[in-house]
Amino acid sequence: MREVYYIYGMNNIFSIIGLFLDIVGVVILFSYGLPSKIDNETPRRTISEEEQKTLLREKSNKKIKKIAKFALLLIILGFVFQLCSPIISIYNDKTTDNKPKCNNP
Repeated sequence: MREVYYIYGMNNIFSIIGLFLDIVGVVILFSYGLPSKIDNETPRRTISEEEQKTLLREKSNKKIKKIAKFALLLIILGFVFQLCSPIISIYNDKTTDNKPKCNNP
């Protein structure tokens, strides 16, 4: 007979980790937001004051894009962890004897 090692509450741990990742991802997205689209492939010859502002905006936009992608990755990982929680629960219910025990003689 195969031995099954069951860690009590493992599905709850996965659910909590998933919720935490989702919350962190949403807070990051809320504070930074998604970047606006700027054409990054226009050639530059002379740099005027407006073009300097545009260059600074482009650099800032690249940073915001990286942070936004990281936040979206956290949200996706959070959903994966939350999806694993019921799968672990179903697997543990099938492999362990979780039938209610009757105390009647």
